[in-house]
Amino acid sequence: MGLEMVEIMLEVEDVFQIQLSESRLLDCRTVGDMHDLIVEELSKKGMLTGSTRGSLGLFLRFRRELSDICGIPRRTIRPTTLTDTVIHCHNRRAVWTRLSNRLGLELPKLEHSEPLRGVALVFSFTGSLIVILLTLDYLNALVALFVLLIGWLILYQLFLHGTPLLKSAVPCHCTTLRSLVWAVRRLNHQRLTEQGAGWSRREVWELFQILVAEQLDISPVLVTPDAQWIEDLRAD
Repeated sequence: MGLEMVEIMLEVEDVFQIQLSESRLLDCRTVGDMHDLIVEELSKKGMLTGSTRGSLGLFLRFRRELSDICGIPRRTIRPTTLTDTVIHCHNRRAVWTRLSNRLGLELPKLEHSEPLRGVALVFSFTGSLIVILLTLDYLNALVALFVLLIGWLILYQLFLHGTPLLKSAVPCHCTTLRSLVWAVRRLNHQRLTEQGAGWSRREVWELFQILVAEQLDISPVLVTPDAQWIEDLRAD
């Protein structure tokens, strides 16, 4: 079993709160084989339901609270609605916090926007370059280049970690409300399970498909039941 497969296994166990047999996993040649194994383990624990009421109930709660907070009609809030068009940038942090509090659930962390990351890269490089120019007389060219790169990386990371209040961009995996609700369910799986929100076979597949795509950095479209881990998905 390769490292990517191990990471997928660990992620699956964490999200679905199950334990997969390594010997059984070695026999999983296709994505569908592992999906069947996950469904089997969920069924053993009584966590498999025959409907999608768990996700439906969460989405309805999400829509109700979002409609109330943002003052928009519920009929305009659909699973395919783009998150950016409902939760606008100028007040996204406040809406994000209120939504989390009213749902009583953790929401995915907001991120720095791409333009802000670009600005951070430019300023961190400029700051590192200034330091190099001031100390150039004491460094040879190779050392100066090394210090420039390391300093650039350090300053950039310091900016990202030191400016949480500037994070206002929706995470890339939450571009639609459907994907945002999925992310909320994934983050709060244990609490929702305790509340009786089980998994349907369809929900298991959809979330498993996302987990595999994220881990292998590929499009979810490529993750089909018949896809073979090594030959088709290049999982090591």
